[in-house]
Amino acid sequence: MRRTKEDAEYNRQTILDAAEALFITNGVSRTSLEMIARECGFTRGAVY
Repeated sequence: MRRTKEDAEYNRQTILDAAEALFITNGVSRTSLEMIARECGFTRGAVY
């Protein structure tokens, strides 16, 4: 299935929102990619 630009932008914004919330809560140095992926329901690969 091919992703559209809208899908990609939605995923990007979802990841950024999850990361921001976790950074506020845990700090940047204590937030992992795994935590961000889990928060937004994506795989680590999607976060990369």
